[in-house]
Amino acid sequence: MQPLYTVRKKLIPTIMQKLLYFSILLCLPLIAGAADNGPGYPNIKIGVLSQFHIMHNQSLDFTSVNDAGGYGLTWERQMYLRRMRVLIGGNISERTSFFFETDAPNIGYVNQSGEKNMRLSVFVQDAQIQHVFSEHIGIIAGLQLVGITRNGLQSAASLMAVDYGSHQFFASGPLENLAGRDLGMNVRGFLFDRRLEYRAGLFSGKNEDRTSPYRFTARLNYSFIDREAGFFYTGTTLGSGKIMSLGGGIDLQDNYYGIAADAFFDYPVFPFGSLTASVSYAYIDSGEPREGRTDFSGQFPKQNIFFVETGLFIPSSNLQPYLKYEMKDVREDTNDNGVANKLRSGDRIGFGCNYYIAAHRMSVKLLYERISGNYPIPAPPYFESVKRNQIVLQIQYFTF
Repeated sequence: MQPLYTVRKKLIPTIMQKLLYFSILLCLPLIAGAADNGPGYPNIKIGVLSQFHIMHNQSLDFTSVNDAGGYGLTWERQMYLRRMRVLIGGNISERTSFFFETDAPNIGYVNQSGEKNMRLSVFVQDAQIQHVFSEHIGIIAGLQLVGITRNGLQSAASLMAVDYGSHQFFASGPLENLAGRDLGMNVRGFLFDRRLEYRAGLFSGKNEDRTSPYRFTARLNYSFIDREAGFFYTGTTLGSGKIMSLGGGIDLQDNYYGIAADAFFDYPVFPFGSLTASVSYAYIDSGEPREGRTDFSGQFPKQNIFFVETGLFIPSSNLQPYLKYEMKDVREDTNDNGVANKLRSGDRIGFGCNYYIAAHRMSVKLLYERISGNYPIPAPPYFESVKRNQIVLQIQYFTF
């Protein structure tokens, strides 16, 4: 059996050639069809997403630790704007659309030194253009959300929990992403009566210099009941849909690779309401370093990531109680009896309840989580397991 990096070395150049070919095709209808936009084009719409958080979180007191451990816990509080986004989208023609989004995150968040962030730091988060040749193939180019799990590709406005899974954007730091976004080009389309969605993208990824290899991602998602056409997946339909889907993806750049699989279910369960369930698994590995190539060693230790959330929307009260569980299990080969792996592993379990005043346009969400992690101590076993508590209240306003 050939090593994975050898298979990629043969496979990816062929895929790159096809993607570049399609990118040339993208320009043709934009030039030839400029005078044939039809009535109503171009058009534009503007929206806002605001998520205000009140958080009470237990943090570690490092001053109390000794050879035997004994980390203390201190309750901290936060009041801040988790997200403050302006969304702009529209159509240039019947087949060509664009999406642009800015964000000013964590306004008012207090850092560890006690300083409150009141400076408005606005940055471009999404800037993409899409041209659809047919339902079978389209091109999305620009700064866009990149992910191989459903939760990592969901809209922040329709999440069931107050935020994404803690490890869904595992590639952001090592691959020089911005909030899970990367610069590149996606080929996307639908097959088999629009039930099978495919995505295959070529992205900038990590750049040690101008000779660094491209990043490649691919994803398949099959819908058994309702078809999902949007670029961003929904986290819960609040009883308006019947979705059952299976998906999987792969993320590659040089010796790093990540693979993932997920399942999603959102269906009315009369007379109670609508049940939503989402589960995903991802395996990540930086592979073996090779001289003269982009080196991800240490940034992507071998690890398993599990994510589960399930909730029940009750339309008579507009309430949605839900449960959430996440786990990160690092399995890197070490010579320290696994201490380093323990320090990088952990899990969190939580339960919450959402109240939808006007569906996703206006909602109030409450989430409690029990967070388990391991922290270093000077004496054997050289780590201590600590459990912390966190409570988050979110008020969301969204229009687009």
